Amino acid sequence: MTAPTGRRERKKAATRQRIADTAMRLFLARGYDAVGIRDVAAEADVAVATVFTHFASKEALVFELDEDFEQRLILAVTGRAPHEPLIPALRHEIHALVRHCTADSTAPTWRMIDDSPALRDYEESMRLRHAESLATAIAADLGLPPASTACRAIARFTIDAFAVAREAPDPQAAVDEVFTMIAAAWEAYPAAARANGQAGVPGSGQAGAPGSGQAGAQAGSQADVPGRGRADVPASSQAGAPADGQAGAPADGRADVSGSGQAGAPAGSQAGVPAGVPVGARGGASGGQGAATAGPPKVTGTPGE
Repeated sequence: MTAPTGRRERKKAATRQRIADTAMRLFLARGYDAVGIRDVAAEADVAVATVFTHFASKEALVFELDEDFEQRLILAVTGRAPHEPLIPALRHEIHALVRHCTADSTAPTWRMIDDSPALRDYEESMRLRHAESLATAIAADLGLPPASTACRAIARFTIDAFAVAREAPDPQAAVDEVFTMIAAAWEAYPAAARANGQAGVPGSGQAGAPGSGQAGAQAGSQADVPGRGRADVPASSQAGAPADGQAGAPADGRADVSGSGQAGAPAGSQAGVPAGVPVGARGGASGGQGAATAGPPKVTGTPGE
C-alpha cells in the first residue's frame, strides 16, 4: 500500500494500524469468538464507529492487508517490464507472498483462521474477489475481453497456488510445481485462441503475433512442420501431394504412421506432436513487485497476527 503523504492521511493510517494491532492481540490472547468489536474499540481507545470506518467487519480485522495483497498481484501484471512474460512475473510475486506468510511468526494466526468457520469463509470469498480483480488486470494487459475464460482461469490458478503452497510441507517447491502446470496451460492457450478467431496477442500463437510460429499459412490446409508452425501450403492440397491423395500413399490410405504423428497425413494432423498435450498474511513480503508494508507480520490477503 502506498504510504500516506499528508498529515491527515498519516494520522488516519496510524489509527487504522492501532486498531488492527489491538484486534489481533486480543484475538490471539482470548480467542477470535470471545472478542467483540466493542472490546477492540475500548482497548484501542476509539469509538465503535471509528472501527467500522476503517474495517467493514470483524473478519476484516484479521485480513487487514486484504487490499495490499490484491494490489500487489495486480501490480505484478501491470508493473512488469515491457517484454517480461506474464507467468514468471506472477510466480515471482506468489513466491514472495508465500515466503512471508509461512514464516514461523504467522503460525498462530493461521491456526486461528483454520479453527474459525467464519474466517475460513471470509478467506475463500476474499480469494474469489482477488481472482476476479487479477483476471481483469490480465485481460486488460493483453487486450482481451474482461470476461475472457483463459484470463479468469489463470487468475484463479494463481490465487489458489498461494493457498496450496501455504499448506504444503515445502511451500516454495509447491509454488514452482503449481506454476509449472500454470505455464503449460498458458502455452496451450493459443490453440483455443485461434479457434475463437483472436489474433495479434503477444505470446498467444496468433497469426502475426510474436512467437506464434505461423508463417503465412493458408486457411485451407496445414503442412507437416514441427512445433506449432505451419508452412505456406495451398488451400487445396498437402505440400508435395496431389489434390486427391496423400504424398506417397494411395488416395484412400495413409503412409508411415507412427505413434506420435502422421507423415503425409490429412490437414487435421500434426507431425511429431503427441496427442493430448496437456494443455492470502499481513506484513510486507520482501522480494515481490508490490510495495511491502511495514509492521508486525500478518497473514496474506491477508490475515494479520
